[in-house]
Parts: sequence; C-alpha cells; structure tokens
Amino acid sequence: MRHLDLSPSERLPIVMDLVSSLSKAQTPEEVLKIFAEGRNRLDERPHPYVSLSTRNLPEGSYKITRSLTLDDITRLDSIVQVNPWRDWQSIPTHHGGVLGEIVRSGRPVVLHDMDLSSDPALGERFADCRSLMALPLFDGGKPLNWAVSLSPLPDDFSLDDVEQRLLTANLVGGTVRHVQTARRLNEASTQIAHELRRIAEIQRALVPTDLPKVPGMSVAASYRTFDQAGGDLFAISPVANGTPGTAGEESTLWTFMVADASGHGPSAAVVMAMLHAILNAVQGAEGGPSRCLRRANRQLCDKRIEQSFVTAFLAGYDTRSRRMVYGRAGHNPPLLMSPVKGGWEVERIDAVGDLPLGIIPDVDYQTAETTLQPGQTLLMYTDGITEAMSPGRELFGEKRLIETLIGTDGSPQAVLHAVHQAVEKHQDGARAGDDQTMLAIRVEAD
Repeated sequence: MRHLDLSPSERLPIVMDLVSSLSKAQTPEEVLKIFAEGRNRLDERPHPYVSLSTRNLPEGSYKITRSLTLDDITRLDSIVQVNPWRDWQSIPTHHGGVLGEIVRSGRPVVLHDMDLSSDPALGERFADCRSLMALPLFDGGKPLNWAVSLSPLPDDFSLDDVEQRLLTANLVGGTVRHVQTARRLNEASTQIAHELRRIAEIQRALVPTDLPKVPGMSVAASYRTFDQAGGDLFAISPVANGTPGTAGEESTLWTFMVADASGHGPSAAVVMAMLHAILNAVQGAEGGPSRCLRRANRQLCDKRIEQSFVTAFLAGYDTRSRRMVYGRAGHNPPLLMSPVKGGWEVERIDAVGDLPLGIIPDVDYQTAETTLQPGQTLLMYTDGITEAMSPGRELFGEKRLIETLIGTDGSPQAVLHAVHQAVEKHQDGARAGDDQTMLAIRVEAD
C-alpha cells in the first residue's frame, strides 16, 4: 500500500480550513462570510453576486436577499447587507425582469450578451454586466432560493461552471439551513429549560420545607424528583374546625398524605398541583379521608386529565387516641414497623384499597382504621422506591424495602437514610427512573 503525497497541494490546507470553519459557524451570516473568504483565498475569480428567495411568494415574484458588486466583495465586511431570516417582511418584493423569468423556469440558467441597463431589479447596480449564471438552491425538493453570479464579460460562464457550482451552492445552502435550524432548536431548548425551571420552582413550593411538629410524634420526609419537576407530593397538615392548616401544634387532628401522579416531569407536576389545590379545599371536611378522596377523584375526572391519574394514601390521625383512619387510592400500602423482641415486625397497611384518582368519576372510596402504638413507625412512600431498577433491570421491590427497615433503629430519619442508601446501592450508579418520596412518622412513648 502506498500513500499519495498530498503536501505539494497549496489549496488543500485552505479547503481543510474552510470546511473546519464552516462546521463551527453559528449563524447563516457566518456561513456565507466564511465561504466567501475561502473562495477568495483559493484565488477563485470573484463575480458580482445576487441571491434570491421565492419562499411563500406568488409565482414569478422574488426578494433579493443579497446584492454584491465587485467592490462589495473586496470589502468582506459588507458581505452581510441585510438579515433575510430576521428582516424578511421589510425586504421589497420584485416582479418581472430577467430574474422573474429565471425563477419561473425552476432550472439553471446561463445568459450571454445581455443588456441589463433597463432591467427593473438589476439595472441600477449591475448595468455593466454582460453575462449571468443562475443556480437554483433546493429546499424540500423545491427551488426556493437562487444564487446568481454575474460578469462584465459577454460569455463568462460555461457548462462546466454550472455543473461544478450547482453542487457547491446547494451544499452551502444546506449548511445555512442546518445552522439556522440548529440555532432555532437551541433557542427553543433554552426557552423550554427556562419554563421547566419555573414549573419546578412552583411545584417545589407545594412541598413542605419545614415539617410541622406533631404532638407525640417524630416525623421525617424525603423528596427526590426524577426530572426538574416532579409528580410526587406529600403533606402533613393540622386540622381544626374542619379547616386544614389553620391550627398549630395544639391541634389533636392531623392529616398525612403521600401521592404520585402517573408519569413524571412537567405534565405530572401540573396534575399534582391540581390535586394539591383540590385537597386543600376538601381536607377536614366531614366524612374524613373517604369524602376527601371521592371529591378529589370526581374533580380530577371533571378536569379531563386524559390518560393521567393519581395514586394517593390519605390518613387522618388523632394525637390523643392515636387512632388513624385512612383511605388508599391505588397507592403502595404503607409499612408499619412494630418493635418485637430482638427486632422489628413489618406489616402492610392494606385493609382497604381502591382505584387511583382521575380514572372513573363514581368511586366509593372505603376507609379503615388502626390505632398506632408507642414505638411504632409508619413509612409512606411512592413507587419510585420499590420500582427502582438495578443495571440488570431488577426491581428493588417491597421485600428489599422491608429487609432494609428491619435493619434500622426505627427512627424516621434513620429509616429514610437507610432506604436511600439501599436504593442507591441497588441502582449502582444508574439514574432513578421515577420520583422517590417518603414520609415516616413514629409514635413516641408517653
């Protein structure tokens, strides 16, 4: 195998620099300027130049998007006269003349022995030009733009020129479209990222930052979102006189809730914001969790959240009697840790369970009750915990969760810390596939 020695070529380094610079261009104007500079460095004889566009114009009509005489070309700083992508509406529309006939043809055109002195579009700047080569630039299979080279010589353009420059001009045109599309995508991406940040800020404002002090209890919570905006929600709220959130630490009735909107990201965050508003309006109403879930379900169905739905666990707790009444709308059953000799016994709180919210409007959500005992810890969580995946696509699962709980001292903070450590070890560096939320409450000894 032999290598051809490319070092004698003086043009090859210039071509390499040209294509490298084109790959870094950020705007259509940069592409055109780099290409013009490259042609000059290659000692290609410059020609007066006109570019046209017929995009969204009547047949035979056109706009001159660039017009360069030989003097303009020698002063490369004037390569960009107008910005057709920004100033399209202000560019005059022309009809007729030599250029009108060219754009009607839809094919390459070479004209020799011309007289442009009276041409309505070219006569003022290019009256001394005697020949012309017009090349269509295709976009979506249609000649929507044109590159027109002119010359003072009467027969300056040949068939070879047409064949060579038709390909080059369309490649440059494709680069311009690519750069313009990339810029628009970047602008759209920046705007979307800004909106996502705002959604995330609003959604996070719904999540308690400072947990209230519940009499006779210690409480801890953890909230980790899969995306900037999450679809999980938890709430701890005192209830007085049928109104949530209006009483302080002296309250004897409290509500605990963990909920999870289907999916994740902005759409789930919006659905969860709706649920937050609905539950704020109905919590504390007569009928307890059952009535709250029924009303929330009907309102979500009325809002037509389409294929979205919400799972929720909602409990009312009396700090004096330690009686907890709860309802469950398709949500993972909480786990209750009870101290036994030498460790913990863990049971599922699943005496009732109905459909998620937002699927069928008329669901009669049932409630059950239990009395929490001193030393017991209740863990409420979303399925982002049990459905966390290992790199081998194995679920973390409820069994591992229970085993993790048994290895703790039962305090809410220790429970959350141990679960997060176990889930992260299971994921082994893989990104979580869903939001992960936990709320742990422990009844302290009298």
